[in-house]
Parts: sequence; structure tokens; C-alpha cells
Amino acid sequence: MPKFMLLIRGGDPDGRISPEEMQAIIQKYVRWSQSLQSAGKLEASEKLCDDGRVVSAKNGKIVDGPFTETKEAVGGYFLVKAADYAEACKIAADCPVLDREGVVEVRKLDFQD
Repeated sequence: MPKFMLLIRGGDPDGRISPEEMQAIIQKYVRWSQSLQSAGKLEASEKLCDDGRVVSAKNGKIVDGPFTETKEAVGGYFLVKAADYAEACKIAADCPVLDREGVVEVRKLDFQD
């Protein structure tokens, strides 16, 4: 079965999340991950650190990043199995980041096991 990378972007529209809100968000991700695992769709997932680096061939420098705006940064990923893009997008449509103005980029892996 094909694999798809769900790249999670944004999800913090106002830049302020209380500890209580953060716990509620985490619980949504836990439940969503568990449902994907139970359905046999989840291959892997990880939250990424907030900081990153960009290596530019243009000037050969390494700069802080990866982006100037938090809403564009990839905050994590889910690797899922799906029959096609339609199913992968249906899976992505339930991602908790969409509740907070984030987006999910869906990309099919080119090479499969």
C-alpha cells in the first residue's frame, strides 16, 4: 500500500496558547494517532523542535529558520498508509491542526518498501 507524508504546518494563529489549551491539543493528537494506529494506517509520527536551520546554496550560509513566519514552519509529520491521494487527504482532514488554522501538506512517497 502506498505511503504518504502528512506535513503539519502552523496551528497557532494568535501565537499564544495557555498550558491548558496545549494539553487539550496534545490529547487531540493522541486520540487521532491512536485511531490511525488502530486502523493500521500509521507508520510513524514525530513532533519537530521549534527551531531549525536552512542551508542555502545561494550564499552557502546556514541561517536560523526554517521560516520567518511560524505559520509556515513544519511542526511535525505523520507517515500513513493509504490507497491513494483521496484516502490520504481524508485522513489528513481529521488532523487536529486544522482546528487551529493550520494546514496539512499531503505528499506521496516516491519509493515504497
